[in-house]
Amino acid sequence: MLKRCSYLIPTFLLLIWSAPQARAIAPQYQSAFMRVGLAANQPAFVTLAVDSLGQKKLSVNPLRPPAVGKTRYKALFPLSAGL
Repeated sequence: MLKRCSYLIPTFLLLIWSAPQARAIAPQYQSAFMRVGLAANQPAFVTLAVDSLGQKKLSVNPLRPPAVGKTRYKALFPLSAGL
């Protein structure tokens, strides 16, 4: 029994250390009329596009990328793929 456990412990530790780190998912929403994207690591809009006719012409993004700040933010709740 002890011999089996001695193999399992290093294997388990190796799996934990090699597991990929959870990446922050940038919340976004898109419809025929608008596309909105938020930054994953700070409270800022990344994308904002509006098509008043609803023809899904949302390729132009007038926003500049947000400046990199010293403060890092963390989501209190897990984010889903949609907003």
